[in-house]
Amino acid sequence: MIIYLYLAILLSIFVIFAYIKIRYPFWNMQPVFHTYDIWRYWARVPFVIQYGKSLRTKYTDPKQVLTKQYLDLSEIECKQMADLLQCHYILSDRVLTLSDTDTINSYLTGHSHPAFVSLYQESYYDIISSIHDASMMQQDVAAPSPVSINIVKNTSAPVGCMTSRPVRLFIWTGGGGASQKTAIHAYFWDHICVHRDYTDKHLSRYVIQTHENVQRMENPDISVSLFRKEQILCQGIVPLVRFSLYTFYLNNVRTPPLPPHFTVVRIFGENVDILSDFLYNISTIDQNSPPKFKVCAFPEIGPIIALVKARLYYVYALKRENTVYGIYFLKDSKTHYEDVENGNLLECVGSVSQMSKTNEYDGLFFAGFLHALRKIIGLGTDVVNPNVSAMQKQNQKYRLITFADLSHNGRLLERWRWKYSPVFENPAAYYIYNMVVPSMPLAKEECFILL
Repeated sequence: MIIYLYLAILLSIFVIFAYIKIRYPFWNMQPVFHTYDIWRYWARVPFVIQYGKSLRTKYTDPKQVLTKQYLDLSEIECKQMADLLQCHYILSDRVLTLSDTDTINSYLTGHSHPAFVSLYQESYYDIISSIHDASMMQQDVAAPSPVSINIVKNTSAPVGCMTSRPVRLFIWTGGGGASQKTAIHAYFWDHICVHRDYTDKHLSRYVIQTHENVQRMENPDISVSLFRKEQILCQGIVPLVRFSLYTFYLNNVRTPPLPPHFTVVRIFGENVDILSDFLYNISTIDQNSPPKFKVCAFPEIGPIIALVKARLYYVYALKRENTVYGIYFLKDSKTHYEDVENGNLLECVGSVSQMSKTNEYDGLFFAGFLHALRKIIGLGTDVVNPNVSAMQKQNQKYRLITFADLSHNGRLLERWRWKYSPVFENPAAYYIYNMVVPSMPLAKEECFILL
């Protein structure tokens, strides 16, 4: 009887193991928080799963996946990647990706750690025709004529790609003045793209695995990564945070008056100290009060300022004299909807209110956001005003806005939806690779992620 019991237990274990292998062929062998890792739900401190070099798996393919530091990428390779992203990053003929080489360069330069790029190279044969003088090939010919020669050349082009750039990751555990902070460097995986003719071959698995392997080999100081998924979320993995993306049309935005002495200013140029002070404050522990967020992730201040100057990020602060009451982070998503005139998409990636959550203060926080938004898009009655800046006129191209329901964006969404209904509502999540954070998935209002 005991033998049958043992056999039943062994058979159950085998069935479970086989199911996991078949159901999650890629993620089951990755150092992530799997949904079936029951013991990790009781973790009390964040910890790295796998130290040292990344393990090689069947998806590690350095022969076809070229991974190198971004600064070592040739001009041709960078242009090929930009072309791939523009044609295949979004699998829709009505939605375009506008990322170009300048955009990629803005995101991947200026960091204290190297950024990496991976390209999945696919070989193909190209026929090159050339015309030669027949007199060089034939003799004793009275009137030689040109001869066309076809040369078959074996070349390669990327059909898959991804990038990674360094970010700072701050995690708080505990509560109140007893909070403990974990601060590490991590990589953010971005621009994961596969040519639409190759989607059935699961090339992204080979790109991700090889990229991560080389990334940790060349920079062993960073072993943790973050990535974002939209619409179709990863199965078998516990996300760091799960949230929603709400997309709205940008109609005529009217701004209510601000209380006396309140202003909304753009963080740009000489006042970047507002931004640096803000990032410092939310990434340090105040012994007298609990941290504002349990997880913060953002690049170093230098790359953020570079993105602001490149008009890829827009940062605005709600101020009264020298006190900041709210701050708003928006970015040019480099996404264009062809069915909408001037249909470029603006994304509100995060916002932070320094005021308590009351109806009055939330109204002030929302009013500040409307002033910031109007300054960016140049909509409303000021469009015909000759005093509108050139920047405002230029940014009238934005006709849609997406809110990532993270940080304090929920306070903005609550009031925004009083008047507007979303055009799209999609699930999204941030995942953490090679690390477990207690209480995953975290509440969306507990995370500030500027990526």
